[in-house]
Amino acid sequence: EVQWIPDRWIGRVDIDTLPEQLPRRRRIRRRDLFDLAGQVTAGCGDPAVVALLIGVVAWGSGNGVRRAGMSDGDPRGPWRAQQALSLPSPAQAITRIRHAVEITRRDGAQAAYAVLSRGGPAKLAAMGESFFTKLIYVSGHRAPTTPRPLPLILDNNVRKALVRAG
Repeated sequence: EVQWIPDRWIGRVDIDTLPEQLPRRRRIRRRDLFDLAGQVTAGCGDPAVVALLIGVVAWGSGNGVRRAGMSDGDPRGPWRAQQALSLPSPAQAITRIRHAVEITRRDGAQAAYAVLSRGGPAKLAAMGESFFTKLIYVSGHRAPTTPRPLPLILDNNVRKALVRAG
């Protein structure tokens, strides 16, 4: 469960696409994200795709503020979501997100990583590896059709551990 500050996101992205309990509760759980990914694959339309992206970035960004001189999350979360949902156009961004979810569930994490990586057909603006692998993770981790191995979130710590492990 990650805390977030919905008011920081208003004006950047449409948080009204999220289920109402997420802004009200000011917390996002993995289970919420798995549910949002399920709505995308169930064909719930473009608002479900937008909600999934916002949820993933908010979950990855947390509060995004400094407290007592310490960073509490990524302050660029609202900007990052806005960029990912806007470029090259909102319609193309939604198509790319939907494509990434479908690829994850059909072909697995490695295929999804390839389409979301730099130069990939589903590359999302302002979404580096640590954020787009969160999208892959929530898209495929609870889906029974996702080929194994199940997706991991690749942040710097996981990357270093994998390198050390060979």
